[in-house]
Amino acid sequence: MPAPSYHSVTFTNTINGLPVSSPTTYDVIDPSTGGVAAKAPSSTKHQLDEAVAAARAAFPGWRSKTWAERKEALAGVGALLEDVDFATELAKLIAVEQGKPVRAFSL
Repeated sequence: MPAPSYHSVTFTNTINGLPVSSPTTYDVIDPSTGGVAAKAPSSTKHQLDEAVAAARAAFPGWRSKTWAERKEALAGVGALLEDVDFATELAKLIAVEQGKPVRAFSL
C-alpha cells in the first residue's frame, strides 16, 4: 500500500495544550520520493521559551502524581495507539516521513 501524500498538511506546535502556528515553516521531505511530505513549524525563540515555560509549569503537577495516576494517564496514550484508525494514520505519516513502507509500522 503506498503511503499517502501529506503535502497539504501544515503542522502546528502545541504549547500549553493549544495549537500555535509559526510565522514560517519548513518542508518535511519524504526520503523515498524526495518530495515534500508536509510542512512543519519553524518555531520562534519566543515560542520555544513559551513551550519550555509551559513544560516547567506542568512538571510539578506531574511529579506529584502517584504511580497509579501516572499509569492511568499513560494507559490513555496506549489506548489511543491501539485505536486502529489512529494507529493506521500514524503509521502512514511515519512511513512518509521516514521513507519506509507502511507495513514496517503496522501493528
